[in-house]
Amino acid sequence: MPTYAITYIDKDGQTLKSETVLMMNLPAVKRSASSQAPMHTVLIEIKDILGLVIARKVNHTWQRSL
Repeated sequence: MPTYAITYIDKDGQTLKSETVLMMNLPAVKRSASSQAPMHTVLIEIKDILGLVIARKVNHTWQRSL
């Protein structure tokens, strides 16, 4: 299973929470990240094992970076 790093960021650019998850695919990671986001999260970044941003959620909309 692929490994993904999820980072939750607030409006000041501070990291609220960071976690690593093992999931089957990117849509599953997006659903999980959206439902587990702490309060005051304005940006969610999902990175692959190499640290490259593969998806970003800004203003309640997912943007794919690949």
